[in-house]
Amino acid sequence: MIALGAVATAPWLLCVLMARVVHRGDRWLVPATAVIVLPSVALVLAVSAAASALAVGTVLVTAGSRWFSVMGVALLALVAWRIVEVFRHLLRVRSSSRAAAEFGHRADPRTRLLVIDDDEPDAFAVASGGGAVVMTSGLVAQLSDDEVNALVLHERAHLRYRHQVSVQLTEVATQLVPPLRGASSAVRHAAERHADECAAHGDRRLAMTSLARAALVCSRGTGGSGSAALASTGGDVVRRVRALSGPPPAPQRRIVVAVAVVLVVFACALTAALADVVQDVVSPESGEVSTDMFR
Repeated sequence: MIALGAVATAPWLLCVLMARVVHRGDRWLVPATAVIVLPSVALVLAVSAAASALAVGTVLVTAGSRWFSVMGVALLALVAWRIVEVFRHLLRVRSSSRAAAEFGHRADPRTRLLVIDDDEPDAFAVASGGGAVVMTSGLVAQLSDDEVNALVLHERAHLRYRHQVSVQLTEVATQLVPPLRGASSAVRHAAERHADECAAHGDRRLAMTSLARAALVCSRGTGGSGSAALASTGGDVVRRVRALSGPPPAPQRRIVVAVAVVLVVFACALTAALADVVQDVVSPESGEVSTDMFR
């Protein structure tokens, strides 16, 4: 009983810990690492937490007590609800991606760039339809050629490094375990910072001024890029401009990555142990005694 309680509690404690520190991640993770580490840790912890609720709910249902059974059914219903929310989110993403694919089909096949005739200033990247960088004529008209090129480099970085995948993996984690919701904004910010650094590789000052001017121009409009796109003016623009005003990020400290790897392995081990509990209760193997946390 004590062992199962400790194993079942650990994933939730780790989720709470991540939710509290994720916005400080840029202190320990450079953007290029954050867009990989944060989604991976969030998703693994979310799956482990869901497995925890499933294991405890299964054990409670078979405990032989009416009140325990009610609690178990409630936990299982909670897990089922969150899984349904994950599938609903994936359906929305698929629908949005299909709609955005039109931009990819219309983009120049050589440059993968599409300028649409729209007075609303905006710029974003879409991965569907072969991938495209989309800018509106309203934004292009208010920026210099160099600033437009810097924004294009930014958006191409989103496509090259598949930031949409990182964002959506984190969104799935937060749909499964809502307390992790802060991880979603942290990953989106990390994706923007990574794209900023890619655009700033040749000229940091140009990238900084381009971001600032684009943000100012877009703030006067009312439109948005939608859930399927990553806008160059997304995230915390003030923090991004300040970061570009300083030197490039220092090399990633390996100890931080090592800690993240250990955390992922530990969470995977917890998930395997919890899955074994469910299997022991639902379908014990020959000669195996069904798990009972109340013995």
